[in-house]
Amino acid sequence: MPSVLITGANRGIGLELTRQYTADGWKVIACSRTKLDGVIPLDIKDPLQIQQLATQLQNEPIDILINNAGICNRPNEELDLFDHAEWMDTFHTNTVGPYMLAKALAEKNHLKIIANISSVYGSIHLNNRGDHCIYRVSKAALNAVTKCLALDFAPKKIAVVSIHPGSVKTDMNPGGKISPSESAQGIREVLSSLTLKDSGSFMNYQREILPW
Repeated sequence: MPSVLITGANRGIGLELTRQYTADGWKVIACSRTKLDGVIPLDIKDPLQIQQLATQLQNEPIDILINNAGICNRPNEELDLFDHAEWMDTFHTNTVGPYMLAKALAEKNHLKIIANISSVYGSIHLNNRGDHCIYRVSKAALNAVTKCLALDFAPKKIAVVSIHPGSVKTDMNPGGKISPSESAQGIREVLSSLTLKDSGSFMNYQREILPW
């Protein structure tokens, strides 16, 4: 039975990925900061919880890690409202946590694929508006993490990619254009056809390559 570990599995894209993989007979290890039945508590910002989870799962093969947990800041931040804590919280959640979890699991498990759920907002080339600065920077940094891990994990034959899930209608993005179901289905199709040649890529849920 193939297995997948999904963070941020309590809502939105993460919840839909959990539903779809479960319906297809996968073993799903669902993780969330919110305590729910059948979900493993995990604060992606807590290094101790990450190490404890990796140790707990060290004898369980995991085919795919989907780093989905993430947060989004206010659209615009005026200088007099600059919030250092908000920057650090966003970076720990969107960038540092996924890196730590990927490293911890790769050391203790037999991962095949790591999918970092990024955003088109993380593309420097496509940034022509300048809003959501904290979110954009954290996702651009996550893309850099993807590239670093792809190179670091090449000897382990682990494919690492960044995926833009589309403009998904969720609590974090109420103005989204597609449903979590459509996004999750697209992400799953991308991952099902992924090879080591794709490692280090940044693409969307329709498998279109995006510029860094």
